[in-house]
Amino acid sequence: MEVDYLKNRFVSFIIVLTILFSPANVFAEEDLVISSWIVEANLLEDGSLSVVKDITYNFNTDFNGIYVDIVLDNIIKIEDLQVSEIIAGEEVKYIQDQRAKKGQYGVYSTDLTDDYINIMIFSPSEDESKTFRLKYTLVDAAAVHLDTGELYYKLIGDNNETPIDYFRANINLPRFNQEDIKIFAHGPLNGNINFDNESIKLEVSNIPSNTFVEARLLFPLDYVPQATRAGSSSLDNILDEEQALADRIIEDEIKREERKSLFNNISIGLSAATLLILGFVLNKFRRKPDLFEKMDSIYPDEISPAELSLFMNSVIVPRAYIATLLDLTRKGFITFEAIVSDKGSKKKSKIEGPDNYIFTKNNTNLGSLMEHEKFFMEWFFNEIGNGSKVSTNDIDNYREKNAIKFSKSQTSWSKIVREDLNARDYYDPKGKRFGIPILFISIILLAVSIMSLVLEGLYGIPLLILSIILIIYSIFLFQRTSDEGYIQYRLWKDFKKNNSKMDLNNLGLSTDLSMIYLIALGLPMKELDSYRESIDVNYYPLHWGYFYFLMNNKGGSTFEDKFNNSFYGTTGSSTSNSTSFGGGGGFTGGGGGGVGGSGSGGF
Repeated sequence: MEVDYLKNRFVSFIIVLTILFSPANVFAEEDLVISSWIVEANLLEDGSLSVVKDITYNFNTDFNGIYVDIVLDNIIKIEDLQVSEIIAGEEVKYIQDQRAKKGQYGVYSTDLTDDYINIMIFSPSEDESKTFRLKYTLVDAAAVHLDTGELYYKLIGDNNETPIDYFRANINLPRFNQEDIKIFAHGPLNGNINFDNESIKLEVSNIPSNTFVEARLLFPLDYVPQATRAGSSSLDNILDEEQALADRIIEDEIKREERKSLFNNISIGLSAATLLILGFVLNKFRRKPDLFEKMDSIYPDEISPAELSLFMNSVIVPRAYIATLLDLTRKGFITFEAIVSDKGSKKKSKIEGPDNYIFTKNNTNLGSLMEHEKFFMEWFFNEIGNGSKVSTNDIDNYREKNAIKFSKSQTSWSKIVREDLNARDYYDPKGKRFGIPILFISIILLAVSIMSLVLEGLYGIPLLILSIILIIYSIFLFQRTSDEGYIQYRLWKDFKKNNSKMDLNNLGLSTDLSMIYLIALGLPMKELDSYRESIDVNYYPLHWGYFYFLMNNKGGSTFEDKFNNSFYGTTGSSTSNSTSFGGGGGFTGGGGGGVGGSGSGGF
């Protein structure tokens, strides 16, 4: 448990260091900000990439215009460049004038080399927002390897000097068969890449300056039969490279801090003091050998699926929503039915199985529910639905039309789940009382070690390492589990590990609730189905299990596919192993090997 929390809290340590040692003007308002950067890109059969790029700038002071740099890397070429401004929804074209000067309006100039093109767009602006559209074609953007085609391209380069509030790119391929396509993205770790309506969608917010965003798409060679840029790699080699990048995200962060510590300097006296502090807190919070003798029961507590998800993962995973919905159904607050369209309908569902699920609120007396369950019912039925009913189609439509409000409701629900979980005796209150002063002391020690480096001291490395350890441990103390919480964590770990081997009559939980917990814990569909099959046939179909365990042709859940499609806007089918590697999800760190790139700023 301690190791898991140390990993999950390392990011908090990085944030603390950033705040402490960032220049004061980091938090000042930027003179120029890109509020949105939207790209629509179409890969052609000859390996060219047709790009339409809309960039919206917020000018907070006086500018003569903006510039856009597009990196070509001596590999790709740019053709058919057009520049325009979007005014009241209409496209107003700019004219190319190589002699354009500051103060002019409606013109642009270019400086083209084999390595890059610089586009200067003249449009005097002050305290206003403007959107510019660039259209162009990049020749030889895609490469043809031994057994796979590849589009490995920087949509934003690390040469970009302007922070971006929101970035989105839709990439369309000449053909589309999701089973044949692998997608990856590199850049800020808060980004996502997914399949969306037969295209690939990248999305990321709050991109700092000098930060790249790149996509890497792998597809069959016959997608680009006329492409001429040859590569020398293979599909297996590329997948191995991407897997290694994904595995090294956290490891690289830790190693960067360790490398940084090698250049710091501190005194032997402060190192000894830090050792004493560290020894004191480790001894203070050491688990007692007779810990498990205090167990009141060999079964885990009955808590809500959302609390379980948060407790075991430190975050609420997507399946927590489905598990909460199923648990409220188990308790009798909700019933649901599947709707299948007429066979003669021209509209074909992208998700196998029923076209829609309708959920009906059965019980209006929510007094017995926890606060986050009450919020969930209010959110789904009153905010999204009509007060008594809500469907997966309703959720999909609401999310598309009210994206910001939908996101805020997700955040609010997560906060309430955390409050309900914190109300339990699973966390040690002494942890925060000790963690705060220890964090304060360790930050001072860290600052001293960095100052020693500036002064070229010789004994800073030991103190830097010890102070970092102390910072990490102090942050861990904020979320340290109590003895009861630690016992519960181990019981839930055993419950998940042994689910297929345990005697259902000896779980201490009802069969319905056991399966809902396993869904919340993220078991692959293959194991969940094995668990279901171990139930006596007279028990099945369950009142909710009938729908959940309807399988698609890949062994996944049709209900889960439909719910995720409506809740997250992603398409595709789950599999028996529920793996998403190469099928979308979060960005990975590393990378940077894509060709091209684009940056922008003002002048």
